[in-house]
Amino acid sequence: MNKDFVDQVLDAAARVVAGGAISANGHGNVSLRVPGAEEMYYTSASSLKGLRADGIVRVALDGTLLEGTLPPIQAAVVAMHTAMYRDRADVGCVVHTHSPHATAFAVANRPIACWIEALAMFGLADGVAVAPPDDGLHREAAPLPCDRGPFP
Repeated sequence: MNKDFVDQVLDAAARVVAGGAISANGHGNVSLRVPGAEEMYYTSASSLKGLRADGIVRVALDGTLLEGTLPPIQAAVVAMHTAMYRDRADVGCVVHTHSPHATAFAVANRPIACWIEALAMFGLADGVAVAPPDDGLHREAAPLPCDRGPFP
């Protein structure tokens, strides 16, 4: 595995944890698209807290495991990450957390309104929409699936 990519994923995961944008158990995933290749580096550990290099795997965008160990339970989340990269050439990183606040909005099936300028600056002038449950991979323009929590 490429150490630079592994280090970037470790850094992103540590920032998510340090920023508090994650559930108490640290459940979530971070992935990084490999520029110029049809693959990503992905956190396969059960928690982003205390993540080490051995908790990162290399996965092809068709979902094929290229390096590392990936528990079968991760298949649905890997599919969400790879779908984002396949559908959106401009996406270079996916951060999937179960932020307590965003999850509350998702469970209540309520979008998060645009309440600060930064949301509008990042293309979310209409806020963060809620995707309907059971819509496959939650690939629509709604990064807040009502049955999973945030998937920005």
